Amino acid sequence: INEIKTDYVKGSDLGNQLDIKQNKTDNALNTTIKTVVGAINEVKSNSDKQTTAIEQNTKDLTDIKSDYVKSSEVNEKQNVTDDNLGTEDLTIVGAINEINAKKVNYDDFSIFQESVIQYETITNNSLESKQTKTDKGLTTNNKTIVGAINEIKTNISRWTNVGFSQSSRFFKYDLANNQKYRVSFHWNSVDDTTSKIYKEFIWTGTDMPLETYFDGFNETNPGLGNANIIQLTATNTGITIHDKAGSSKVGRIISLEERF
Repeated sequence: INEIKTDYVKGSDLGNQLDIKQNKTDNALNTTIKTVVGAINEVKSNSDKQTTAIEQNTKDLTDIKSDYVKSSEVNEKQNVTDDNLGTEDLTIVGAINEINAKKVNYDDFSIFQESVIQYETITNNSLESKQTKTDKGLTTNNKTIVGAINEIKTNISRWTNVGFSQSSRFFKYDLANNQKYRVSFHWNSVDDTTSKIYKEFIWTGTDMPLETYFDGFNETNPGLGNANIIQLTATNTGITIHDKAGSSKVGRIISLEERF
């Protein structure tokens, strides 16, 4: 009995003894607050904060997942068939390789480039990370999508203005054999400097009629036929509009371009 009295407290004193212990500072606690109640409250408060942070992080991760695509999905998008492309190969890499394999004109390239821009928009910019990466499947020197497109654009053939206007009806330029040219002109009043009709041709070394125009009924010279006949002609020294029959004041040559 004496031993029991030494190791235990009376039941009537238990509440007081527990209160004393519970509110007493205990430096063995790893919390900032060193009382039992204070330590428990501190742990709970920190736990609540962590729970809130975990919930927020979970929401943030969900939002990020909805905004981004996996690298594998980006690769699939680049290799997927896209009917907007004007090439025979309807994948991005395949189309670039196809264009790089042959010399294309500037107009065709512009259509292709527009298709690439539309493709990026449709995929909500998911190609951005892929475009800056090296892709050894490309046959260009530059192995990135953007770099390959820019390389092809630099190397493609395009129309370049050549020659100069000596008069409204004569454009001076020494034509080169087997070269492709494009002349812009019109059959309106000579004062019109904005209207344009385009005519393409390959110079073969001999005078070449390009277009013929009938300028109304010829009242002053009925023997010449029903109309003044005007012709657009390519010569070795340039492009001219001349009256083939009758006399007319219409027609103007606006520009001459050569395909390089």
